[in-house]
Amino acid sequence: MSRCWNKLIQYISVVGIAFICLLVFAVPAQGSTILTKSQTKNYLDKISEYEISKVASPTYGSVGGEWLIMGLARYGTLTESYLNIYLNNLKSEVEKCHGVLSKNKYTEYARVVLALTSVNTAPDNFAGYNLLRPLAELDHVVKTGMNSVAFCLLAFDCGNYEIPDTAKEYTGEKTTREKLISILLDNQLNDGGWAITGKKSEADVTAMVLQALSKYRKQKKVENAIESGVKMLSARQNKSGAFSSGGSENCESIAQVLAALTALDIKVSDNRFIKDNHTVLDGLLQYYQDGGFKHTEDSFVNQMSTEQAMYSLTAYYRSLSDENGLYNMNDNKNSFKNKTKEKKRKDNISLNQKSNKKRASRKIDITGQNKTGDSLQKNTDTSVKETQEGLAENNKAKKKLKRKNKKTPETLIEETEEKNSQENMTKEKMMQNNKPAKNYKWLGIILGVLGLTAAGIFLKRKNNFFIMLITVCLIFGGCTKGKSEDEIKETAGNCTILVECSTIYDNLDDLDDGLKAHIPKDGVILKEQEVSFKKDDSVYDVLSRELKKNNILMEASFTGTNAYIEGIDNIYEFSCGGQSGWLYCVNGEYQQKSCSEYKVKAGDKIEWHYTCDLGEDVR
Repeated sequence: MSRCWNKLIQYISVVGIAFICLLVFAVPAQGSTILTKSQTKNYLDKISEYEISKVASPTYGSVGGEWLIMGLARYGTLTESYLNIYLNNLKSEVEKCHGVLSKNKYTEYARVVLALTSVNTAPDNFAGYNLLRPLAELDHVVKTGMNSVAFCLLAFDCGNYEIPDTAKEYTGEKTTREKLISILLDNQLNDGGWAITGKKSEADVTAMVLQALSKYRKQKKVENAIESGVKMLSARQNKSGAFSSGGSENCESIAQVLAALTALDIKVSDNRFIKDNHTVLDGLLQYYQDGGFKHTEDSFVNQMSTEQAMYSLTAYYRSLSDENGLYNMNDNKNSFKNKTKEKKRKDNISLNQKSNKKRASRKIDITGQNKTGDSLQKNTDTSVKETQEGLAENNKAKKKLKRKNKKTPETLIEETEEKNSQENMTKEKMMQNNKPAKNYKWLGIILGVLGLTAAGIFLKRKNNFFIMLITVCLIFGGCTKGKSEDEIKETAGNCTILVECSTIYDNLDDLDDGLKAHIPKDGVILKEQEVSFKKDDSVYDVLSRELKKNNILMEASFTGTNAYIEGIDNIYEFSCGGQSGWLYCVNGEYQQKSCSEYKVKAGDKIEWHYTCDLGEDVR
């Protein structure tokens, strides 16, 4: 009887430990993140502080500019002094280009209109120019794709603006809201989604269009289109709760979907958007790190990603607070902190902080890498210089601020003082507890060993029993996430790759305003280097992998299996004139097939060049 009882204990122990290992290895420790209003506020406070500390001088541009200002304004952490820096910088840019922000990308005007409206500043008479007027030129709005049409509609709707008359020299069709809606509906693809151009829908573009259409969902055709778009997004959601574009999960795509769901009053807890026990918030927050967001999970914190995550979480926060939607800006009169509030804050700041007005700052470039600069600004028009002196001063200033635990009123947001240190700790724990958990192999191994030890001490059995238990743990140790197909593939050989855009310097007059500062001085985005490639790799595979390794953003669209590179390092088709875009050559010969169709061979020399003249300037 005793032997049978001991045998029974042995088998129960084996099954119990196996079950524990299975739970540790195969099931996420946490999921279904649904943030409360206070938890969302904790995130947004930290993101706001991070953004303002990193971008000392916000200006016109898709990074460190309009999206940054709109996010801060719609959340309510934009100070008057910080706003004035942006408005002065924007005014200088608008005056310099005589009100022509771009001749090709009309999303530039839409973005600026959204930012100005969010801070209660009239876009129809800014620096003496009507920035709404270019958006009335429908032919120009449409030519850059569905995202341009969507943001044009959002720009007119955010302030309920009347569509102005077009310029006298324009002879094309005039924009109307009805035409914009009709264009969006006519370009919905068979799967319910939308693409910038082409026939392969993308989650982020679909989400942008849904945000624009949300105001018109009472119209039957729009309602049906939205329903199909929501189904498409639900089907595209990954098990992590995230969304992909260009073949990889990324922060920006998830941010757009979250903004779309809030615009459509779809709750994060909606079963259509919970996959494998993960919500959209689980997908987004996996990229959060110390106040910022990464573009992809294995990259660094990126300013563009942070800004989009900021305003999407702001949209979510506003929905929890029963406030107007992100783009419904009729309530924007109190969107930034006024002088009275700033004065109260100054009373609590010691006099020796005045010296910190001559502060060092860090400017984040669009690849997520830091460019350190001297920001001893006497006025808002002084540019950030990248010097070693600036680096030294920046480090010194940061250490000083950290040591005194004080904030400069002109660079950091207004924060409510915490009641006590215990409350601070509680909030920090709350934020950490709501970040999506992952499976950690070594944690499972440690727990397994501890379980074996405890079982051994308790049972005091022979070695063969321990072997049996160890075998079970090792078996379940294989339940962790395996390597991706790409990681399993063996290296097939070596090739070289180069990415450059030096032709832009011969065409600066055609370059979109705000981009010049992002162009490398030598025009080289990815210096020529030898890299390995895997079996069946295409030129697209090699480019995508190497840019990802170097934390350089890339956007691509697909027609079937054919990839088209739209932009690299924030330099897009039409960024430098109507005949500009990306071309590739292999061994000196420009190819007529898609980069995703050209298979790489050992010794191939791959080069990506930015052309401003349909390839004539790079051949």
